[in-house]
Amino acid sequence: MTNLLALLLETPVPLSLVQLGGALAGQYPSAARARRATFERDKAMLRDIGVPIDTTIVTGGPEAGQTRYRIDRAKNEL
Repeated sequence: MTNLLALLLETPVPLSLVQLGGALAGQYPSAARARRATFERDKAMLRDIGVPIDTTIVTGGPEAGQTRYRIDRAKNEL
């Protein structure tokens, strides 16, 4: 969960679940359903401790409808 938090804070652009899984290789299962379940668990845990995860839906192109995630660092710094 710490690595997911760090990645979402550091990324300049929102990342898809596939991109997150690739960047955190070995921490998320390769099977799509298991990867999604693990990510949803981690995302819920971060939100439960007050970390706002921004979501963006891609509106055009071949990735239309895909959800992407990031944490806006400016919203979380003191």
